[in-house]
Amino acid sequence: MLVQLLVTFLLSVKFSVGAREDPDAKCQNVFTYGYGYRKFYNLPQSSFQNGKIAFNFSVASWSNGHILFSESTNTFSAYEVVLGAGGNEFSEIRKYNHRRMEPKTHLMTKNILSQIQPRNFSVTIKDSIVSVYFMNNTKWYLLMAWEDSSSLVVRYISFCSWTAVSGEWLFDCKGASAVPESMTPLKKLRKQLLTSYDPYAVPASDIDKVTIDASIELQYVSLDAKKSILTTHGKFYFTWFDPKLQWNPKDFGNLTSITLLHREIWLPDFILYNSEDDGSSPMERAVIRISNKGTVSWSPEAKLTTWCGLDLKHWPFDDHTCNVSLGLHSHPDHVSVSLSSKNVKPELILKDLEWKIVSLIGETSTIVNPWDYNESNEVPKAFTISIRLKRQIEMHLYAFVLPTIVCIFIILASFWMPIFVCKRLYLHSACLFLLFLNLIAVDRALPALPSSTPYLLTVNSNLLLLTVIHIIFCCFIINKVEFHEENVSKFLDRIVSHPFVHSWFCILGESQYYHMKDESQLNDDNKLNQWALFGIILDRILFLFTIIYISIILIV
Repeated sequence: MLVQLLVTFLLSVKFSVGAREDPDAKCQNVFTYGYGYRKFYNLPQSSFQNGKIAFNFSVASWSNGHILFSESTNTFSAYEVVLGAGGNEFSEIRKYNHRRMEPKTHLMTKNILSQIQPRNFSVTIKDSIVSVYFMNNTKWYLLMAWEDSSSLVVRYISFCSWTAVSGEWLFDCKGASAVPESMTPLKKLRKQLLTSYDPYAVPASDIDKVTIDASIELQYVSLDAKKSILTTHGKFYFTWFDPKLQWNPKDFGNLTSITLLHREIWLPDFILYNSEDDGSSPMERAVIRISNKGTVSWSPEAKLTTWCGLDLKHWPFDDHTCNVSLGLHSHPDHVSVSLSSKNVKPELILKDLEWKIVSLIGETSTIVNPWDYNESNEVPKAFTISIRLKRQIEMHLYAFVLPTIVCIFIILASFWMPIFVCKRLYLHSACLFLLFLNLIAVDRALPALPSSTPYLLTVNSNLLLLTVIHIIFCCFIINKVEFHEENVSKFLDRIVSHPFVHSWFCILGESQYYHMKDESQLNDDNKLNQWALFGIILDRILFLFTIIYISIILIV
């Protein structure tokens, strides 16, 4: 501890002299965005002083400045200094040991970083002590220090920021201990607008609200009927007025508009209410354009996945209306969103082969906030996009509808064949196999929704049952005739021999069946086998039943 205080005193004396800005100084400049150490630099020779490392640098960022001091060009063994972490709330010294990060010291340093004014820092490593200093009014002050029992031999440095955070780094300045600042009109304007700007505060007074005008261009829409999930790709256009972002162009080199990065100013925090996942932050990062009159334009893209209730009774001739409900996660009482149907346009870049858009309706709606446990909590600031989709049935006609029609004709055409031949049984078996494959394909394509069973699925299931009945009938009659079982019961003998039955079911005289090649259907007197005659009558009855059954399942 005594060594640490001594090092702190010596550095304070050293850095308090000659720390003013030198406009002629030249520095290395690095820009970072997001997290990840991608590029490594050799530690400047000017950092090695009297047996210690003293690395001076500056950073401009609204939070999360990460700098790595490593033994090699990776994070296997390294020290990491994090400035303004947690939304510019605290700072830490960390150590990577075999790629495992371990926080070593922690200090609350609220607003230590600034995205407008670069802040100067120094990191020293001497006698196993890692110290971080901050310059304020040309003097260095110790922020935090940590003693490492197994110190590293540092040779490389690297920089990064955090998710959706950008940073600008300056280091290895020749002839200056502080970072020079050149005030171009753009930097001067940014400094005026953003120095005291709070990106988390809504730019609205207690009386007025922020009104956001929204418009949408849908680029791709797809509906997964199996999972009941609608996927929507689109580009959103939001504009609103921010009174804090106005300026006179004459004072800033006639600049009438500037571009800012994500989260440098306040942005509406949208949330997808009917999302199939958590629904938070559905908008992608996009630059923000600001005019000198305070008009803010933000055009992010978004991929939205939402639940969609489906009614598949008329599949594959079905159409569905799916809703995409977007609302504000925070400050709903101070912000309103305006959306109308004329501002929702289909600008499809990639067309879905299965669905086509029939209509688009955009409106501001009142829905219940699913993130609030108060059942009476209604959120009138949400806006809803209603998308009506109709299935393009060309492929489904060939894959599902045509096999069903073919099976119906096979079942009806089988009655033209004699009931005593096995070829009729083969025909029904082929139809059974085709219907079975069709049912498997429908089951894989659709979810199991008991309240909306597809009409085509019902037809296929009934045809499958009807085909099984035909197969059982053919097997029964062929078996009786093949084994010459001529003796039927007296009751059946009276029925099949009655003239009324012959005339009603159009049974020809027995002499008309002499042409039958299979003699198993005739008895010793060359007369028609009673079982064969009974089979013909049942075949006529089954034909009438089939006609009625198919008509019912097709109409109902």
